[in-house]
Amino acid sequence: MATGEEHVAASAVEDTSEKKQASTTELPAPSGVTKKGRTQGCICSQWECESLGLEDFPTSERLRWHGHQPGKPDWSEASRFVAFTMKDETKGEIYVAFNTSHLLVVVGLPECSGFRWEPVVDTGKEAPYDFLTDGLPDRAVTVYQFSHFLNSNLYPMLSYSSIIIVLRPDV
Repeated sequence: MATGEEHVAASAVEDTSEKKQASTTELPAPSGVTKKGRTQGCICSQWECESLGLEDFPTSERLRWHGHQPGKPDWSEASRFVAFTMKDETKGEIYVAFNTSHLLVVVGLPECSGFRWEPVVDTGKEAPYDFLTDGLPDRAVTVYQFSHFLNSNLYPMLSYSSIIIVLRPDV
């Protein structure tokens, strides 16, 4: 028969091993998250999310830096804008920009014949138009409102905002 101290010590060992087992046991995923870690109904499509995941260090063939104009980044201390395009051989191209200035800027997008730029995220817009998911009722209208800019490879960015724009085949 175990003494009081031995019983407490044995309980502590059992408790520790139960905690260790619980910590290694896979917990159920939060609602809306799939087993692979992707969110169902994600704000961006699987294509866009996978384009941002990197398997290797991006080379200058895949990653290009931009300023207000394509291919002309401004690395000066006064600059409050940075953008880049990430190219994937099978999925296409994605443009990401950050405007940390208190001023609105109109950015030039890289030209690519046979393709058009389509906004996916614009944090300068009011919800629900800041994330243009396929299920957004007025998505086509919202994209159309910026078509005069996009057709000229331009996009207006409000102050303190970021954007994600994808290159789609022109149909």
